Amino acid sequence: MSAGAKSEIVQLQAKIEEYKRERGNLRVKLDSFRKQFEQQYNRKIKFKRDIKDVEGEFKRYKDLKDDIGRLEKQLALKTNNSG
Repeated sequence: MSAGAKSEIVQLQAKIEEYKRERGNLRVKLDSFRKQFEQQYNRKIKFKRDIKDVEGEFKRYKDLKDDIGRLEKQLALKTNNSG
């Protein structure tokens, strides 16, 4: 494996870990919001208007989840092709 390929793999791994940390932080915030919502309204979140206060964070969470999946596929391809 070339030094460039190794560097690219390390960069992908670092980006995945960075995104996972951010996603984890958002998950804590969104879970807290969900619990508070359920206590306040005695029901689960089911309408888009229910999440309007955290809509940006929810979208970012979904984007991070998609990005992590995409990067993990790239990483798998690079590690399989290099071996």
